[in-house]
Amino acid sequence: MQLLRGTQFHDSGNGTDIAKTIVTLQHASGYKYGRNFFFVDMIKSDSADNNAGEVYGEYRHTLSISKIGDMDW
Repeated sequence: MQLLRGTQFHDSGNGTDIAKTIVTLQHASGYKYGRNFFFVDMIKSDSADNNAGEVYGEYRHTLSISKIGDMDW
């Protein structure tokens, strides 16, 4: 988990400095046949951006064909 805070963000269409707080939740793990990774960013702006909130995330899963098929490549 990570917490970031910045005060000089600029969004398109808004020429003023915007303060944003970003909380990131991140996870990575592996198991017999592959790996998992994901993260989610929760972003909250200050009143210069109407206290806007955003959520963005990505997930990635990788399978190993050689492990699924019990092959030694």
